[in-house]
Amino acid sequence: MQRRSFLQWLMWTAAVAKRSDEQLLDLVYFHDYPPFSWRDNGEPIKGIFVDIVNEAIGNRMKLKVQHRGLPWGRAQQLVRQGQADAMCTVVTPERSEYCLASSEPVITVDMRLYCASDHEHYERLNQIQSLDELSSFRIASYIGNGWAERLLGDFNVTWTKTLEQSMKMVALKRVDVSVDPEPVMRYFMNKLGYADRLRVLSGVLDKVDFNLLVRKDSWFRSKMAGFDETIRKMRLDGAVKKIQDSYLIS
Repeated sequence: MQRRSFLQWLMWTAAVAKRSDEQLLDLVYFHDYPPFSWRDNGEPIKGIFVDIVNEAIGNRMKLKVQHRGLPWGRAQQLVRQGQADAMCTVVTPERSEYCLASSEPVITVDMRLYCASDHEHYERLNQIQSLDELSSFRIASYIGNGWAERLLGDFNVTWTKTLEQSMKMVALKRVDVSVDPEPVMRYFMNKLGYADRLRVLSGVLDKVDFNLLVRKDSWFRSKMAGFDETIRKMRLDGAVKKIQDSYLIS
């Protein structure tokens, strides 16, 4: 290769790399999933997912990123169709068809049991350590809870329209328990004044990872190893916990 051609190639390579670094990572979130991601009255999207991802990619990796909150079905469709780069959610076979998942979860949540604070079978409920032990109890969950729809379909479940309705049924002892992500329940228990009416039980029935899912043809796929390393460091230095606690400790 002639010297001029070689220099031109080097300049072109550097320009491409610079343009890649300056590209905008377009992230979409479910707009109504507090405390993970939500928005109020047209305000920008906020929440645990948003802050962790923004700290990792925007502040530490020094890449440009934007965050958009949308109805969940629409958000996933935009990623699938190439109109957004990434989302923060649970890995599923369907999503894996068009996305690459981070090796490191953005956050891992415990699925715990909740019952009324004065439930007459509290001691028995507090000893439950597996889903199979719920077969004789009444459970409340809300339509759209994918985890519950997948794993509790054969149980005695009363399906409500919202999480708040499920919580009310548990508090009034119209059902025995609910099984929900701990951060979500802690947030709503504080927000709705249910902290004295509901008890969190000791058993962890499942652990659910929420990962960064990046479209397979997104420019950011080459940055995924760096993202994983950044999230590991954030977990070690306490940044992930600090962000999570900022939404859950009143």
